[in-house]
Amino acid sequence: MNIHEPAELARLTFRQEGKFLVADLVYTDDVDEGRRLGSIHIGLARIQDIRELFVDTMRHSAAHILRVALGQDISFSDPLPLPESERSGNA
Repeated sequence: MNIHEPAELARLTFRQEGKFLVADLVYTDDVDEGRRLGSIHIGLARIQDIRELFVDTMRHSAAHILRVALGQDISFSDPLPLPESERSGNA
């Protein structure tokens, strides 16, 4: 890894579980155990403006958690699909 390349510390994942869209913060060293940050009823998540607000809120929450833990600002890459091996249901 190049010293100037940012390290991946965690991923913020979104997926549908039953009637909810859930957001989990998954640390790269603990891929089996995500930390639930929030959820929203899927009916509301289908409304684009509400979904965007939910995603932005979860991103800010994850950034704050990591900023407090690490003492430095955090940036997110553009969204990527989960690897096939980590998908389930309506991922």
